[in-house]
Amino acid sequence: MTCEQAASSLLRAVDDAGALDGAARAALRAHLAACDRCQQEFEDQRAIAALLRARPPDVPSAEFCAALAARLGAAGGWLAIADWRRWTLRLSPIAALLVIGALLSPGLSNPPTTGRPAGWGASEPTSPASVLWQFDMAPDSVVETLLTGRPPMVPSR
Repeated sequence: MTCEQAASSLLRAVDDAGALDGAARAALRAHLAACDRCQQEFEDQRAIAALLRARPPDVPSAEFCAALAARLGAAGGWLAIADWRRWTLRLSPIAALLVIGALLSPGLSNPPTTGRPAGWGASEPTSPASVLWQFDMAPDSVVETLLTGRPPMVPSR
């Protein structure tokens, strides 16, 4: 085990003794026995972890919590307009009505499968935009056109 490999195992071993499996734990012990620098780093990390665990938790005062709540309430004026959660909840009935209307309208539920838009000239696409107006175009050809910006390659007949 190198010092770099030991460094990642070292931090896991300090945080949780059961984090390493038996082979990794044995390899780390062997490396620490042979490397004074890594052994010192292990002892330093263990001392720091013990110090942090012994520290009492910080609890904010009631005055601080009240002042923070008041400032957040005051800052909510313009920020409330940009809150997407409010907009999605308020607009969900309208979105549901639009979906139901689209499903029930006869023009949208049965799109034409034959025919071409007025003004269609050539039988093969001549521009990338014309591919989008062809009803019989394969999905792969449409994706190819969108990705390359050129009409699809037409196989010779």
